[in-house]
Amino acid sequence: MESAFAAFVGAEASLYTVKPGDTLFSIAKANGVSVRDVAAWNNLEDPSSIRVGQQLRLTPPGGVVATPAPVT
Repeated sequence: MESAFAAFVGAEASLYTVKPGDTLFSIAKANGVSVRDVAAWNNLEDPSSIRVGQQLRLTPPGGVVATPAPVT
């Protein structure tokens, strides 16, 4: 059985705080997910509209299947 602490740590690990110079593409690539998925999971209509300090979900909400990022 997972402890409350482990569940909390897991939840924190799925969030990313945008830093100066970040792009949605660079964040997605660094975390092995597709830009399309990150945009969808964060309800971003314009992927270029991310802001420094904004927290982005890097894992799908419960019940959603992720699309693997293409290997380049």
